[in-house]
Amino acid sequence: MKQLAQAFSAEGKLAELEHRNGDAARTYLDAMKLGHEAARGSTLMSGLVRLAIEGIGSTGLRSVATNLNAAECREVIVALETIGKKEESFEDVMKNEKEWVRRSHSIYRRVSGSFARLFNVGSIKQLMQKAKQKFQSQGLKRRALLIGIAARAYELEKGQPPKTALDLVPDYLKEVPNDPIGGTNMVLKALQLVSVRF
Repeated sequence: MKQLAQAFSAEGKLAELEHRNGDAARTYLDAMKLGHEAARGSTLMSGLVRLAIEGIGSTGLRSVATNLNAAECREVIVALETIGKKEESFEDVMKNEKEWVRRSHSIYRRVSGSFARLFNVGSIKQLMQKAKQKFQSQGLKRRALLIGIAARAYELEKGQPPKTALDLVPDYLKEVPNDPIGGTNMVLKALQLVSVRF
């Protein structure tokens, strides 16, 4: 899957070199969608691969964002909002993981695994915390990219940048995205993000 995402990235870079910025953006979005759809309903390992694939796509999308026209920005906004709506959280992925363990292992193996985890509870907790932070960090980057592209569309169409992220709703964004770390509306963070230049 990562190699396929890298192929999407190479296709996007070629489109950028040929000044087909809209095509490049769509290709990078395809890589991001690939990561989400390939890992849907799967375990933690696949979820981490999803983050890597999404990172490949979002890095490319960020590189082409300043060259998009307003219509292309609007197309990207819709795609990013759709990805966000279907996103599986870290908690969803961990539920999938537990269900997979329950179905794949005998009772004996699950009990012995529980005892083994008791002896390593500190290190396992630390690893889970790092994994959760990776999910939250990638989610935050995608939301920041969404707000930045919406701010670009606003500026292209209105001739000046938005003063706050609230200026982007509802004409450019359906709503200001939620902060994946705090779970609250990103208005305060978004006040800084609308001035971000890619």
